[in-house]
Amino acid sequence: PDCAPFCRAACLLGGRDVVVTPPAADVNKYITKCIRGLSDAAKTFPRWKRGTCLECPPVDVGEDEEPFVFSYHQDVSKNPHVMKLRDDLTSYVKRLTDESGALQKYKESWEVYDSLWDENMTRELDKLTDEPRGVVYFDAKLETYAGIANDALSRDRCTDVDFLRIDCDDVSKGVAKQSLSWRDQYGKVLRDVSFEKMTQLVDSWDAWRRDIDGTTCDSIETLMFVLNTIAKVVDASMDMELRYADVSERYRTLERHSVAIEAHELQLAHSLAEKWRELYVFARTKDLRLAKVKEDFRAVTTEQSEAFQEELKELRTQFYAEGPIAGKVSLEEGVLLMVDYAETLQKCVAKKDELVNAEDLFGMEMTSYPVLVEVQSEMARMKVIYDLYSSFEKFREDMSLTAWGELDVEVLKEGVDRAEKEIKKLPKDLKELSKYKAYELVVVNFKESLPVIVNLKNDAVKQAHWQQLEELTGVAIGDVKTITLGKIFSMELSQYGEDVDEIVVCAINELKIEKEIYAIEKCWSTTELDVREYKKDGQVRGHVLGAAEEINLQLEDHLLNLQTMSGSRFVGRYAQKVRTWEKTLNMVVETLDVWYNVQRKWMYLESIFIGSEDIRMQLPEEAKKFDKINKEFKTIMKTTHESPVVVRAATEKEFDALTEMGDRLDRCQKSLTDYLDTKRNAFSRFYFISDDELLSVLGSSDPTSIQVHMLKLFDNVKELKFGSGAAKIQGMVSSEKEGFDLCTKDITPPEKGASPVDGPVEEWMTRVEQAMKDSLKVISKTGIFNYASSPRSEWILDADVLGMVTLAGSLVWWTWEVEDAFRAVKEGDKHAMKTLEARLTKQLNELVAMVRQDLNKINRKKVNTLLIIDVHSRD
Repeated sequence: PDCAPFCRAACLLGGRDVVVTPPAADVNKYITKCIRGLSDAAKTFPRWKRGTCLECPPVDVGEDEEPFVFSYHQDVSKNPHVMKLRDDLTSYVKRLTDESGALQKYKESWEVYDSLWDENMTRELDKLTDEPRGVVYFDAKLETYAGIANDALSRDRCTDVDFLRIDCDDVSKGVAKQSLSWRDQYGKVLRDVSFEKMTQLVDSWDAWRRDIDGTTCDSIETLMFVLNTIAKVVDASMDMELRYADVSERYRTLERHSVAIEAHELQLAHSLAEKWRELYVFARTKDLRLAKVKEDFRAVTTEQSEAFQEELKELRTQFYAEGPIAGKVSLEEGVLLMVDYAETLQKCVAKKDELVNAEDLFGMEMTSYPVLVEVQSEMARMKVIYDLYSSFEKFREDMSLTAWGELDVEVLKEGVDRAEKEIKKLPKDLKELSKYKAYELVVVNFKESLPVIVNLKNDAVKQAHWQQLEELTGVAIGDVKTITLGKIFSMELSQYGEDVDEIVVCAINELKIEKEIYAIEKCWSTTELDVREYKKDGQVRGHVLGAAEEINLQLEDHLLNLQTMSGSRFVGRYAQKVRTWEKTLNMVVETLDVWYNVQRKWMYLESIFIGSEDIRMQLPEEAKKFDKINKEFKTIMKTTHESPVVVRAATEKEFDALTEMGDRLDRCQKSLTDYLDTKRNAFSRFYFISDDELLSVLGSSDPTSIQVHMLKLFDNVKELKFGSGAAKIQGMVSSEKEGFDLCTKDITPPEKGASPVDGPVEEWMTRVEQAMKDSLKVISKTGIFNYASSPRSEWILDADVLGMVTLAGSLVWWTWEVEDAFRAVKEGDKHAMKTLEARLTKQLNELVAMVRQDLNKINRKKVNTLLIIDVHSRD
């Protein structure tokens, strides 16, 4: 419901911001306190005692606390109507004072004036001084700001917002003041601009009046000056009327908006029209008074015009004969003549304008000057060509000052291309002129010299090649680092195109050779041999060379390049270097080949002579020779390890030393080979193993070292059975783990025996071989003999009967049985063959039954093999 406000607040203007005081937060706090005080007021009314009108006395509750008074506060504060009213008032006050409440909306209603404090308006005002606007623009601005001020002042000074009455007098006055400030500033700009325009008008009018009134017409020059001034006044009549009307309107606008203007300035603005009319009337009057004087000077003007016509004819004759258009005049001379004739024509044009102006002022018929027009036209045509030529010459001069080392060839090409395009764009009539053809020839000649210059710019061209150019052209160059492009132009290289090309081609190929030689030098100055430690049996025995595949590939590549270079006709200055490197790399190739060959031999013999004392004892002379070779080889490898660069290590000295060392190693190896041949002759089975394997046996004092080679020495003999201390050999074992003991020769039954291990290996191995033969003979005879005295199945499984004895014995007895059957048949036994077939079938059935038994690996192999043989034998 509507109610009268009971709180007052004020709106203040802080810059462009509207501030309410007290702030909304304080108002909210104050009203909330008042609402809370409505129920707290009941505390002042004490209760009565029950059934009486006596007030309840205060009750002491503690020493430090105030006495408790029984009042109506609790009843009032807990009353639902009072509680609802308090909550409604609190909510209402909060909605009024929060950020979206009525108080905030009132503040926002003043934001429509924020633009008065916009900084961009100041910059816009500053621009008006340099870019003045029309009077309509200023009138609109002044009217706008005056209206804003009136609108702000017309708003109510006090405004009720619910229970608040807000005083906004300070805000409305502040807005009006800011708006009027902008009005005054725009008014000042308008006044300054208007005063300047008015001053210019009045000053020009006063100057014209002085020129007309203060000049005595006693000569044709002074007369023409006065008449020109009068003509200016008359011609400017329309423009002046518009200008002074604009100034007058500006001052009327300033006056209407109450902008401060001095009285004399305002009076002058209002009198501009009258002042201009006075000047115009004065000028026209003066013109009428000079009519007699103008008549006198007409004759003089006519004579001057005729004399000027004759001068122009002479100028034209001279122009075609000796001017820049003449065929005998060069382009360089023509450039200078163009300047002279341009100045002459400029004077002629000024004189022509003076005469035409005089004829116009004196009211005479205008004289035409076709000769002048003709010369001007030809000069204009010549100027196009000479301007292009001068521009091109300027380009050449600028490029001539460029140091040769800093020359950008692309800039040179662009300049020539630009000149060509400009020539082609010229009209067809200009292309028929001799000067055009001369200029075209200059550009063409320069363009033809460009390829030569471009070639000489190649980095391959050195001082020696420049000296060849000096001899060719006869132009001294000196140090190429200090010359400019102008010196190159003076050599006129276009005349020596083929010769220069040949020099450049030679330079390019020489540079290519130089770079390849440099690459070879750089490569081999750092390429090193792969020198590694040589270890054997966990001990370092010295150093050896690692693989050199990359080095060999590099050698082949570089030698091929050097051969190609040596066959080139451009190798001249680098021939000695090429030959030197060819010799060096060939020596490296030969030395490395010898080196690796010697190294292989040394590694082979080193393991024999250094690693085996037995061999050294058996070949003492060769061992001494190898010790000396070993010392020399290690010295070479140590030096190489310290300095592994290939070209320093693989020298002619090393080649000779390694070659001689290789020969000595060959002799050592031959002695070793002869020694091995004597061993093989003594025991021929040693031919079945290699030299290294034989040496491993000969170089070892351990008889068991022969074990690893037994399969090669004897067929299917994997190892020998040595006795205690390896002093005797007791038997042999096959790969299938089947073995036999050696037996004494020709003893039946055989007795177990052994072959002693004493003496050289070839001797006791010969005894072993003989013992093997004797033993196998005894074992075979015994096995075949026992076949008939025991069941066949037991005989087959007998451990003393070897597998091969089983097969041989079975076939021997099968042969006897077949012959016996044939003999029986011969004697008349018709059933002998059937009897044999039945016996053989029985033997097969026995073998089949044995296969199904639990047999060891050796016996099973015996049975399986016999089964196959017996099937074929029976069939």
